[in-house]
Amino acid sequence: MLFRVRPQRCCLVITVTFIFIYLVLVVYMVNNAADEMSPVFGFGRVDFRHPMFYRQSVVLPDQIPVVVEANGPTRQRRQPLPNFQQNVRPAVIHCVKVHFSTIPLPRVALTSFPGSGNTWLRHLIQQSTGIFTGSVYNDKTLKREGFDGEGITDNTVIVVKTHEWGNETRQKYDKVILVIRDPFEAIQSEFNRHFGGHLGYAGRSKYSVGTIWQDFVYGKSQSWTNTALEWLKIPQPLLVVKYENLKTNIRGELYRILDFLNYTVTEERMNCTVKNSLGRFKRPERRIDEFDPFTPEMRETLEIYKQTVNMAIQLYSLRKCESNELSRFVPMNCTEIYMKYRHGD
Repeated sequence: MLFRVRPQRCCLVITVTFIFIYLVLVVYMVNNAADEMSPVFGFGRVDFRHPMFYRQSVVLPDQIPVVVEANGPTRQRRQPLPNFQQNVRPAVIHCVKVHFSTIPLPRVALTSFPGSGNTWLRHLIQQSTGIFTGSVYNDKTLKREGFDGEGITDNTVIVVKTHEWGNETRQKYDKVILVIRDPFEAIQSEFNRHFGGHLGYAGRSKYSVGTIWQDFVYGKSQSWTNTALEWLKIPQPLLVVKYENLKTNIRGELYRILDFLNYTVTEERMNCTVKNSLGRFKRPERRIDEFDPFTPEMRETLEIYKQTVNMAIQLYSLRKCESNELSRFVPMNCTEIYMKYRHGD
């Protein structure tokens, strides 16, 4: 006798199956959710030329540091995330009410490789000038946190954030501020943003699964180099800002940046900006057990790219010296630039 399935039971099985598949897809899409700059449905893709096209997410469970017990059977326990890894953001004290400029401003690009402190510098500029900074992107997370100029690139904003480069992009701006960070730090910072959001960190497992980290490093190292080299070609006024210098000398570097923008601030405003310099999107220093994710081969490659960019900056400064175009914005004299170039420093 043939086994018969009741129609009602068959429909129930099919319905439950479809619900299960739907839930699996929803969970996958949430865990891979993209921001507004990524492809539809959150299925991200790696684009090494424009590396901002990555999802932004909260710290996921598999990104929580894991401790492997040394004794007994192999067991793993997860450490609780420190406060700064739970996206707990400090309160921001505004030094001035930020507004859009009613006077047309020059179009100034604030460009960098992702992970180089672009958003942090935007915070410092807004705090000191009281004028919103713009962006070629439209990050809703940043917009909710005081960056109302997201998606705005006109002359009502004091600078325009961009990670893009190329001749067509360069022609859009009257001036350029190029932020350069050490490639080792910048690439790992962008990796953390990709897998941990604006304030989180990528889990240790992300560095060892397949070739994700390896592909990321080699692709991003080229992008880091191209970003600097392409912008150093421009004929427009250019200010190079080293992230490391900004981090150790906020006041001095910010004065230099504001001078480049033809903007004057009071001592009181500058004191307030320096005192409240952290903002909400400068990733706090990591305090859990550190490790070096760069292999010797990666370090060798990055060092070559790093020397290439340093040499390009020196050549750019040297050309300005020879044409008597070196201004107060470059914190060294022409003799020092020549000696550095001659000795290959």
